[in-house]
Amino acid sequence: MMYVILDKVQALGLGFNLHTHITAHGKMILNEKEVLMSNNIQGDTLDERVKNIGGKAMTEQELEQFKIRRNKDGRY
Repeated sequence: MMYVILDKVQALGLGFNLHTHITAHGKMILNEKEVLMSNNIQGDTLDERVKNIGGKAMTEQELEQFKIRRNKDGRY
């Protein structure tokens, strides 16, 4: 499973809900299925879609490391 970290304002503009996603410090976390199934995102592959919305794709392990780093920095 892949995850996508995206600017929160951008995610809201694409129709994603603040109350059903993890958000912090101006970012929102989406899963790959949400990104691939969204009619509001252009692209045929996950990588194309992530690039088109200015997000960053991460594995579950990378996401956990990202959250740990953010916690240590006091930013998550």
